[in-house]
Amino acid sequence: MAYRLGQRFGDYRLISFLGRGSFGDVYLGEHVRDKTQAAVKVLKPQLTVDELKQFINEASINFRLKHPHIVQLRDFGIAMEDIPFLVMDYAPNGTLLQRHPKGTIVSPATFIGYIKQIAEALQYAHDQRRIHRDIKPENILLGSNNEVLLSDFGIATIVQSTYTDKQNVAGTIPYMAPEQIQGKPCSASDQYALGIIVYEWICGTRPFHGSWAEIAMQHLSISPPSICDSVPEISFEVEQVVLKALAKDPKQRFESVQAFAHALDWAYQPIAISYLGEVTLTHQVGKKCMPVTGRSQVAYVLLEVKPIKLMAQEPLPFNFSLVLDNSSSMKGAKLRNVKEAVKMMIDRLEPTDYLSVVIFYDTSQVIIPSMQANDKPGMKAAIDQIYVRNVDGQTMRFMSLGMINGLNELRRWNIPNAINRMILLTDGFTYGDADRCCQLARDAQAAGISIYPLGLGLDWDENLLDTIGELSGGMPAEFIRNPADAMTVFEQQLPRRVAVVLHNVTLTLRLPQGVRPKKAVKILPTIQNLDPAVFADRQVVIQLGELDKDHTQLVLVELMIDPRPTGLFRIAQAELIFDVPIANLVGEAIRDDIKVNFTTDANLSADVNSLVMNFAEKAFH
Repeated sequence: MAYRLGQRFGDYRLISFLGRGSFGDVYLGEHVRDKTQAAVKVLKPQLTVDELKQFINEASINFRLKHPHIVQLRDFGIAMEDIPFLVMDYAPNGTLLQRHPKGTIVSPATFIGYIKQIAEALQYAHDQRRIHRDIKPENILLGSNNEVLLSDFGIATIVQSTYTDKQNVAGTIPYMAPEQIQGKPCSASDQYALGIIVYEWICGTRPFHGSWAEIAMQHLSISPPSICDSVPEISFEVEQVVLKALAKDPKQRFESVQAFAHALDWAYQPIAISYLGEVTLTHQVGKKCMPVTGRSQVAYVLLEVKPIKLMAQEPLPFNFSLVLDNSSSMKGAKLRNVKEAVKMMIDRLEPTDYLSVVIFYDTSQVIIPSMQANDKPGMKAAIDQIYVRNVDGQTMRFMSLGMINGLNELRRWNIPNAINRMILLTDGFTYGDADRCCQLARDAQAAGISIYPLGLGLDWDENLLDTIGELSGGMPAEFIRNPADAMTVFEQQLPRRVAVVLHNVTLTLRLPQGVRPKKAVKILPTIQNLDPAVFADRQVVIQLGELDKDHTQLVLVELMIDPRPTGLFRIAQAELIFDVPIANLVGEAIRDDIKVNFTTDANLSADVNSLVMNFAEKAFH
């Protein structure tokens, strides 16, 4: 290596040896006239004539790449004995591999800055339709101010047939994307390689190990080991971002390498804990210690969401929609009593509240479109105009038509901090649209609208109305003997205008690899089986809607955990996202890590939490 010292390549004379890379030796060169210094990479002299032509073509293109985080190519050429060389800006602080040797865990505070700069450089190159193909720590340099500089653009392509471990593929196998191994690199291949680097810096080891062929097979078909299992303090958000960048299918990765960098930076941002301390999120597990069995096991997690009583709470406006059955079975005294009950409700509304009234039978009609309750005589007059049509025989009722109009009216205005309620009253069965009603209840929950179903008399579908209430985040159906009893349900809602402290509350349980959700049940305020739709890919998402200061919510989740060795493992992370109307805060959040110790000590694993297990017995068996 030292025998080239003193030789001249282009306008530079080699004065010291800097190191050896995959494709050649790197020297410090000095300009023969102005004495400025540069790095000279002398490639190994085995290129064919065609490869030499390719070298000139690639170098010419790379010569035009000019970015603050890409090493500037100053010159290139072919010296005596057909030896290709590149002259680049000299980065005096070495490579990231030298700064952080193999096996080093790098702090996020350090590597997030690296990733941002690398991503900027790669994004610029990708926008120029250039792919690096060989992203790895030894190809990332540090300049005089410790800025990151990406080097060796295109070198892997130039010499791919000569120096790739008997494989006609450009790149370095530990960092190589599946499609690159298959000879189909794309810009997402650089993102994958950067994801491997991030994984390595977080865990202190790369995800895949073995021979060239073994590593290639793992890239192609094996999922990376869980980051959270290796580093329990890492959040699931960080793991999900890294694993997305390492998706086998390039279409499943981030849309750009810069989007990956932004997502990673965001995942590491400290979560914004609300300074008012409006709510606590705690958990209990069925067993703090689980036995090492070599088999999958069930675990129970009880989550408690407890609002804290606040000081002064401003009254919040209501946004009501009354959706009323108007089929032929409601004629006579029933309808008269319903109309009187509705007029009594109107009297109890504040001028800042909103009300809409919808009727349904074989069609649906909006009697009062959503408006503020500041014209109560006009509203009552509209109610007096409701009548049951004279028809021969029984009227078919389609409850979904009324629900659609009710939801549309509730969403008509963007009412800040409103308490959104649909009161759904019927005295019979809906015809053929039960599934549609259930889907509308899910839509209501997603929009922050709770449905309170009321069953009048004895001939109504209790199971369906219960399901509608539960799916919407409201309450199971309530039996009322006569329409006037609906006023009681309405009255129960009124204190909530000063009780509700949190809006748009979402409880998410994120799960690592090897942990799957089986069932979820609300325990408080009432026992409700949760819709299977809450189960997403490796997470459980539960819309809790509004929380008031006087009620605790309990949710029990049943998990299936794959075999684990001895040690402490995080089996889930709970996150609560919510708005605080009194403080005009949106998207506040708290998190709670759920960990279980796997042990071979039979005495430890025999200890159970009786409260959790009693709830599990009632809810799941």
